[in-house]
Amino acid sequence: MRATSTTLSLPVVRTCVWMVLALTPLGCATQQQLLEMETQFKARMTKMEAGLATEKGRVDQLTTQLAAVSATATEATRIGTEATRIGTDARQRADAAAAKGDTGTDLAARLQAYAQAQSILVSDLPVAPLYYRGRMVLVKPWVQNLVITPKDDYPGLSFLNAVSVSKH
Repeated sequence: MRATSTTLSLPVVRTCVWMVLALTPLGCATQQQLLEMETQFKARMTKMEAGLATEKGRVDQLTTQLAAVSATATEATRIGTEATRIGTDARQRADAAAAKGDTGTDLAARLQAYAQAQSILVSDLPVAPLYYRGRMVLVKPWVQNLVITPKDDYPGLSFLNAVSVSKH
């Protein structure tokens, strides 16, 4: 059966629709279809460009944050290095004062050296005593000249030769 300009049979219409649908992906689309595809393409490109602009903004924000973190880390490193230098110097001075107190023979000079070491520790070093071993010593009234120092393992051990016991 032949199609004429006035009548189209159902099989012929089906064949034409099938050909249009089959050939459209191959580039044989109608002018209207091309216009619709171009409009869809432009809409997709606009959407993608907006998404890329958003992502560029996020990348710029993250770059700024990373630069701030890097600057903070650099400053923290500088502060830590300076604190280490100050701490090392103060520690050496405190150790020298404590050693002077440990080796001295004059009690007043030793106490002065220990006070100096303590002053350095308190003022220059970041020290946080977490534990303080308190020691209580009860001394009977008849025990005389018992001198207790912080360095004694047993109270009065450093100056045991000066201790005396009176009659009671």
